[in-house]
Amino acid sequence: MSLAVPIPPRPFRAFLLSTSFVLVSGAALAQQSAAVTLPETVVTATRDEEKTERLANSITVVDRPEIERRQYKTVQDILADAPGLATHRTGIYGKDSSLFIRGTNANHTLVLVDGMRANDPGSANGTFNFSHILADMVERVEIVRGPLSTLYGSDALGGVVNIITRKGSGKPSVVLNAEGGSFNSFAGSAAVQGAVDRFNFNVGLAGFTSDGISVTPKSQRTPGMAGEDDPYRNFTVNARLGMEVTDNFELSLFGRYIRTRSEYDNWPIEDPNQREKSEQFYGRALGELLLLDGRWKQTFGLGYVHVDRRDLDEPDSITPFPFTLDSHRVGKRLKADWQNDVQVSDSWKVTFGVEGEKEWYDSNVDGVKIDADATTLGAFLQNRMTILDRVFLTLAARIDHHSEFGAHPTFSAGIAYLHRETDTKLKASVGTAYKAPTLDQLYGAIPAFGFSGNPNLDPEKSLGFDIGFEQALFDGKVRFGSTYFRNWIRDLIDFDLTFSTLINIDKARSWGLESFIAIQPLPWLTARLDHTWIRTEDRATGMQLARRPKHKITGAIDITPVERLTLGFSVTWNDDRTDFLPSFATGINPSYTVARFTASYQVTEQLQFYGRLENAFDEKYTDPAGFAQPGIAAYVGTRVKF
Repeated sequence: MSLAVPIPPRPFRAFLLSTSFVLVSGAALAQQSAAVTLPETVVTATRDEEKTERLANSITVVDRPEIERRQYKTVQDILADAPGLATHRTGIYGKDSSLFIRGTNANHTLVLVDGMRANDPGSANGTFNFSHILADMVERVEIVRGPLSTLYGSDALGGVVNIITRKGSGKPSVVLNAEGGSFNSFAGSAAVQGAVDRFNFNVGLAGFTSDGISVTPKSQRTPGMAGEDDPYRNFTVNARLGMEVTDNFELSLFGRYIRTRSEYDNWPIEDPNQREKSEQFYGRALGELLLLDGRWKQTFGLGYVHVDRRDLDEPDSITPFPFTLDSHRVGKRLKADWQNDVQVSDSWKVTFGVEGEKEWYDSNVDGVKIDADATTLGAFLQNRMTILDRVFLTLAARIDHHSEFGAHPTFSAGIAYLHRETDTKLKASVGTAYKAPTLDQLYGAIPAFGFSGNPNLDPEKSLGFDIGFEQALFDGKVRFGSTYFRNWIRDLIDFDLTFSTLINIDKARSWGLESFIAIQPLPWLTARLDHTWIRTEDRATGMQLARRPKHKITGAIDITPVERLTLGFSVTWNDDRTDFLPSFATGINPSYTVARFTASYQVTEQLQFYGRLENAFDEKYTDPAGFAQPGIAAYVGTRVKF
């Protein structure tokens, strides 16, 4: 199979031109600039803290300063700007979101909340709705692209998104935040955080309310019908507590409770009373024990996820069904894990452990009840080796046993080489991954349509690799790099020819290129440009997979023209993409560009004012097709710390 990549000439040349311009500008001004900083360590790529320079994985980290500088409202907003990702939301705040990493399916991303597997056990295909996670109490989001089932088991075909809660530190303090703006939106949060002796804490609550917009485009409404807004409400409580019980043992508790209410429209028509209510809880207890002078760390974890969703729709004049549609789904997961990180020598570290989890699925859809569960047991082993502080090898293997389809092995390998004299990094990785069928796919039923699940489904499987480089110039003042990737996926789960059940039938592949450049030409000016080019193919039809733009370009500039004042501008361009049109045909959804302006002024160390313009050029677009996105919107807020 040829690995040649037929890169379209015009978009690729445009990208080269823009990156060359930024590179030349940065080189010309680099003598006066400070280094472009990178996150020093991450935990998601290896399940343990590791320096990013030692890793072969493609990683994006959005930390707390960047979250505040960009004024992100939800994790969905954070992911929309990240390279290698395509995101979609069926409207404005709170609506269903989808994330495609490197062209894989929306349910091929594993989501962790404080290290706990958070994908919804009660959803039809196991996806996660990022729109409900408010960014107020998020410390950082780590995104690792590429297969990672060897460390985390099911779901991690495209990659892993780890949402990490803020940890209390320093003198106890209170942080208050209030914000208001377009669509009658208001957000507020309050948090108490700090550390006292051996105890640290961060406890807070956040609320968000918005009247929203009518997500049904005017062209899809009945002639003369006015648009009907779809409001959203979110109330979140979050806590992270830690205690150093002894000098070598620490106990941490994590908890996040979310209650939401959202009205929405069923594609492709307006619906004035269709709504969803949800309650979600993510909790984890974590113990860390250090032995042998810290060379052996044992981690014990116990986590619980509970997602309760109810959708209702009564008959009305627009969608006059003769009966009430009522869907109530509850997904639960209990998981225990034991991990060991052993520093065998200065150049060799071994990580091994075992995990066990049980999932429950209870549903009542229009009077049809389903009660199902499944158990998964897993064991993993990872070796990290360093040669001459230049070559870094990672080898990992895992075996999982699912109560329905039995055992499934996975493996991965990565190598990174640092040529320190020129500040050059070369990297490559390869791995396999899988996704277990969801409980709904195994046992679900819709008698009215003659549909039932298939308990004989096999897991979806993938093989993926990437190879790339990163280069730093002028003592890190300029950085750029590029990574080529390729994925093969088989045994995809889809409907059979009669649409009466599900079978393993489809095959797909994706390949592409991720490139970036970051510069800091002046101490008060930073800039970054990312370009992702992706091709996908349904192996049965030869067609492009839906809702994955061929090109995505994001750029951002941050300026501090005077002390205490920070200005920012970011722009994202998504190329056209295949989509399911309101006519129920497959067609092309046009490209679009959205821009954001941000500003903040630090009045004192305790008081900050900020504001932003979203979709600053008032772009009119749908993404996905049939769902209108909001036009220009303005927000202002204040943050107080004391």
